[in-house]
Formats: sequence, structure tokens, C-alpha cells
Amino acid sequence: WQHHTSNSRGVGILLRAGLVPDGQATIEYTDTQTQEPGRLLRVGWDLQGGQHLSVLAVYAPSEPAGRPAFFSGAFADAVLQPQLQASHLIVAGDFNCVLDQRDVQPAPGQPAAASSRMQGAQDMQLVCQGAALKDAWRALHPAQRDFTHHLAGQHRSEEHTSELQSLALSRM
Repeated sequence: WQHHTSNSRGVGILLRAGLVPDGQATIEYTDTQTQEPGRLLRVGWDLQGGQHLSVLAVYAPSEPAGRPAFFSGAFADAVLQPQLQASHLIVAGDFNCVLDQRDVQPAPGQPAAASSRMQGAQDMQLVCQGAALKDAWRALHPAQRDFTHHLAGQHRSEEHTSELQSLALSRM
């Protein structure tokens, strides 16, 4: 791990003891991206009654220019796999962008749509729509505005941005 370099990435999934009952589940582990390891990790298991649950952890590129290709490529491949279509799916992580302009507090005088946090959002939205994934926060709080991360620019011309660092998308 190297702080503030392109090598500073990685995801993990923690499972509480007893969440997957002994002898009643088969756990799968998949590092879904071989070209850029550490961006996507999926853990899944079978539930009683023939159902399947998958959890996908995501760390999207922090560079705005890299997000569209990531969301339309590796992220889409991980989310839209045919074997996952009948599975309950939870996707969570650091997407480094937002799905909705309401989740951006732009620099004074700048429109939210111009925020770098919107770069890649359209690609992510298309994948989420294709997989029937919903933004869990937005579904529970459709009109509320709140942020998990705030970054204030050091210069007047810089963007003052707040963003949703963690996003939980689910198809349950």
C-alpha cells in the first residue's frame, strides 16, 4: 500500500461469525478484475431455500477520466454476470462519484453537473439500471441531502465538494 499513489487501492469484505451457517452454505470468492487488481471483490453464498446472496465491494478510480471506462467495463462485467441475475446482490464501496446531482455541493457559482464527481455517473447509472440496482440511501431518503465526505478547496476557484463516498446498491 502506498498513500496517494495509483497503487493505493484495495477492497475487503468482512463477514460476521454465524452470518453464513456452518454446513448450510458454500462460500465463493472472486477477485473480479484481473487487469487492475484490488478494485472489485465479490463474495457469495447459497442460502436456505435455494437462494443466493452476493456482496460486491468496489473501489472505483479516483481520477475522473478513468471512471467511465471502469463503470462500463470491469464494473459492468462484475454486476451483469448472467449467473448473478437470479441472485440477491449488494454492491457497496467507494465509487468516487455520485449518481445524483443532489449529492454534490459544487464550488460557488458552478453547476453541480460540472462537478468532477459526476464524471462516470452516467455509465454507473446504466449498469445499475441494467441490473435493477437501487441506491439504498436515495430509496430510504428521496428528498434528503447528506454527505459522507467533505473536501474544501484551498483556493477560491477550487470546487468545494461533498460526496457520497460509500454507496450501497441492492437488488433484493
